[in-house]
Amino acid sequence: MKRARAALGLAFAQVWRYLGTMVLANVTAIVLMLPILVLMVFMTALLRTYAVLAPALIIGIGILPSPSNAGVQYITHETANRNPLLWRDQVDGFRRYGLLALRAWLLSAAVTMLLLGNAIFYSRASFPGARVIEIACVLGLIFWLAIHLYVYPLLLEQEVKRVLLVYRNAALITVAQPLVTVVVVLVWLVVLVAASFTGVIGVVGLALCAAIQQNAAAVLLPAFDRPES
Repeated sequence: MKRARAALGLAFAQVWRYLGTMVLANVTAIVLMLPILVLMVFMTALLRTYAVLAPALIIGIGILPSPSNAGVQYITHETANRNPLLWRDQVDGFRRYGLLALRAWLLSAAVTMLLLGNAIFYSRASFPGARVIEIACVLGLIFWLAIHLYVYPLLLEQEVKRVLLVYRNAALITVAQPLVTVVVVLVWLVVLVAASFTGVIGVVGLALCAAIQQNAAAVLLPAFDRPES
């Protein structure tokens, strides 16, 4: 709990201290994600599944490692690790990690849809064992989304830039630090949902969520070996 409070307190303090930079990075990330937003809205209209648009946007651009967030994630990574901010940091972050984040995002989106689709399918099935499989899929989806607290920080921190290795290490941290992860993930999700429905997500909400992720990792990673392998 002490480390969870430390990570959350640092995240809020850093966003406030560098508010102007955070707002600029946040707005830039929103502009960069417009193609993803348009695609998601189009698919929702095409499939006539309007009720899932808000959850899909929150998961797709807030929880999963959207490449449009690479710049704001890099800036919050630098502040979480006590490095000085430079005017070009957001551009450097997007240039260095945008494609890597895109690969991670495509993988994460595919796995998320697979788990969610299976949970929905087995919830409607009536054969013996369907409920057990449904529960397993739901629990797997919850765990899968929770490990994304650490995915973006590890994309930036790991020396070996392999997406599957990032996910393995994120899962290991989640299992090794369950209490800290649960507390921080709950706050992270509350901030993300509240910012999305109030419109703050377009101003500074993404930056605050990124700061929570980066500070959680900065607090926990020293207890592990360097996450290269």
